[in-house]
Amino acid sequence: MLLTESTPRLLVVDDEPVVLEIVERFARQQRFEVAFRRSGREALACLPDVKPDVALVDLRMPGLIGIDVLQAIRTADPNVRSSS
Repeated sequence: MLLTESTPRLLVVDDEPVVLEIVERFARQQRFEVAFRRSGREALACLPDVKPDVALVDLRMPGLIGIDVLQAIRTADPNVRSSS
């Protein structure tokens, strides 16, 4: 868990429901505030509202590939920690 003054926000981007379910259980146990998106376009659209501290992004998704999503997230906020 991140050591911040507020609840850390996690953005999870994946098109596989099973992955989302597993990550959700873990993230909630760790007390993350979690936002789930099923596509890169959905993830990019939510950035101004979600303002994630951490992004976990699937590299292989229809439409935008994960690396493009990560680059856009980093451009929007260079302080976001990311993983793929």
